[in-house]
Amino acid sequence: MRWAILLVLAACGGSDADADAEPEVNPFPGNWKVIEFDGMPQSGVVVWTFGETTIAIGTDFTGTYTFDTSADPTRLELAIANATPNPNQAIYFFHDGKITIKVQDGAPDRATVFAIEDGYDVLVFDPL
Repeated sequence: MRWAILLVLAACGGSDADADAEPEVNPFPGNWKVIEFDGMPQSGVVVWTFGETTIAIGTDFTGTYTFDTSADPTRLELAIANATPNPNQAIYFFHDGKITIKVQDGAPDRATVFAIEDGYDVLVFDPL
């Protein structure tokens, strides 16, 4: 009988570990300044402010975001008022205390690699 229960749990994907799984920690909240744009260093200060689900880009744009760490590459979806495209399907990764985000800038589909290419913008951020 015990084996039958274990087989049913295994087949359904259920386990006590699923109930104890910790929720995903949001790595974005805070202020981030753009230090590189499409491979070129940036000296101006454009700040992206991430809340738990909200985003402000400078003083001109606000909206919301979601992220998916299970995707490869990891995904970011930005819904920014008065921006095109909206939502913007981006990819991102964290490295050396920085974030690299590749956003759509005319491309119809989400990027799949971080190389600089037409139709996308690649931004590198440092925390403030």
